[in-house]
Amino acid sequence: MDRNKLLKSMNNILINLGIIDGSKQDENIALEELKSRINATSREMEQNRQNYDFANDDTLIDMYIYTLKAQEMKYKHLLHKLRGSDEDNLKKVT
Repeated sequence: MDRNKLLKSMNNILINLGIIDGSKQDENIALEELKSRINATSREMEQNRQNYDFANDDTLIDMYIYTLKAQEMKYKHLLHKLRGSDEDNLKKVT
């Protein structure tokens, strides 16, 4: 069993026993997953920028341009979701 599965199993046990609040735990997991997706998208964009820089075929250049544009839109969408979840958390506190 890998580390993440083990941690999730332990969290589920603690939630079922009533030791920790499951709703906050779910929100934290969702936030961390969202941040992880943002970081992964950023890394993918950087890799495609490098691939674009070294492409010498017109078809590949076009592909990298379209791929980068799609990844930029995905990145903006994920950031918007993150900002929205941060605002929701602030509303819950106040």
